[in-house]
Amino acid sequence: MQVPRYLARAYSSAARRYLRPWNEFARLNPQRVVEGVRQASRRGEIQVYLQRNVIANARHFCPNYAFIFLAMLFMFVCTSPMLLMMLAGVGGGWSHAMRSDQFRNRPWTLQIGGVQVPLGANMKMLIMALPTLLFLHMFMGPVLWSAALCSGGVSLAHAALRDREDVEKMDDGDDRDGDSTWQKGRVRELP
Repeated sequence: MQVPRYLARAYSSAARRYLRPWNEFARLNPQRVVEGVRQASRRGEIQVYLQRNVIANARHFCPNYAFIFLAMLFMFVCTSPMLLMMLAGVGGGWSHAMRSDQFRNRPWTLQIGGVQVPLGANMKMLIMALPTLLFLHMFMGPVLWSAALCSGGVSLAHAALRDREDVEKMDDGDDRDGDSTWQKGRVRELP
């Protein structure tokens, strides 16, 4: 039973490589948020202010937002015994099929009228994957949408409320041109 240790190692290596530190993610300055909204309100630019915050924070914290979605999806699946049994059945079926020498080595042929078409390994996988995806969509579709909406709401609120100047200070600036178009909020064309 070394599963928790393997999960902890996988998380720590992925976190070091992709995620921003969680203490940086959770650091919100309420005074700065209120002052920024107040100044934007005076200028009549609340929507522009929030959009700029969302864009800057989404760029900076995108892996963290994806992790929140995956953690919420994992939580929703773990709280449903039916989904756990369904995923165990699908995983067991695929495991049995992949370990079977008969499945891997025996060629499939598609017969249409008098014509026989041999199917390769990739086509066999595609033929098995389509019903699996349909089955998972039928059972997990609502759970995916629930996780997406819940985590999306949390992520959007975080991105809108976290001040973008804090994020811009943390960026190393290697992907910006150094001109003032970024600070003015103008859209640049990508090469």
